[in-house]
Amino acid sequence: MRVLSHVPVPEGNPVESAGVLAYPPGVRWVIVALDALALATLAYLGLRLQSLVLSRTVIPPAPTFWRLIAPFSAGPCVLAWLVRRACAARLDRSVEGWTLRRWSTRVEIPGSARPRLRQWRLPLPGPGGEVELASGALLFSSLEWRPPFAKLLREDRPESAPTAYARERAQWRSRLGAWQWLVKWLALPAVLAWPFFNLEQWIEFGGTLGEYYQSGLVPWLGSLARDWLMTATWLLLFAGFWRAVCEAAAFAATLAAPARADGIRFWTEAAGRVAAFAGFPLLLVWRFVLS
Repeated sequence: MRVLSHVPVPEGNPVESAGVLAYPPGVRWVIVALDALALATLAYLGLRLQSLVLSRTVIPPAPTFWRLIAPFSAGPCVLAWLVRRACAARLDRSVEGWTLRRWSTRVEIPGSARPRLRQWRLPLPGPGGEVELASGALLFSSLEWRPPFAKLLREDRPESAPTAYARERAQWRSRLGAWQWLVKWLALPAVLAWPFFNLEQWIEFGGTLGEYYQSGLVPWLGSLARDWLMTATWLLLFAGFWRAVCEAAAFAATLAAPARADGIRFWTEAAGRVAAFAGFPLLLVWRFVLS
């Protein structure tokens, strides 16, 4: 089991600072519920989409899916993000104690109180726990730690399996660059949508630029955007379903072997990429080429 060791503070009493999210009582569970609703909605719709594709049944247009995605997935995601932003805080630690700063609030915990982190058993929405004092009392706010992670555990409190799972997941998410999001959600749907768009243009207008010559640039771009939205929506649902499956498997595997949390996360992310960049195109081939 991996242990995040407590490093003795050298002379000069330097202050170690870390970005955290400080959740008042109940707020953490609101975020957990919102995230669970968002992912469950995508997973259900993704399962429904795949059943329609595999059975070669007529698939509803993208706006039909978005009537459920918008209120039950996109909305909760945005609300959870806003709540998390409102809970952003800074934790300064030294041998003299801990200082938690959030907005205009400042909480001082003396070193004599021997504060330490009591880790969450459910690793959501991220790695963290309640701050426990030597007296057994708990700090008003629970804390979620954000990458890059400070040394949050003492030697007498080894990292639990749920914390290892949450930490690895948070670290991988923090490494994603904007170009990766653009490739997955803009470029990939555009590449996959182009054959559908091109075929429609040839059938309806006699060429790739047929609608452009007949009706102008705006209608031509509108048709292209419609096909891109269709493909991007299907990819979102497909990826949402397999993300839920992969995360459940990763959590179970980490509980069984917490020392291998980093390797389990690597294969979890690899499986997600394979599903998006290989599995989804194969699903489209099955539906539109092999039918």
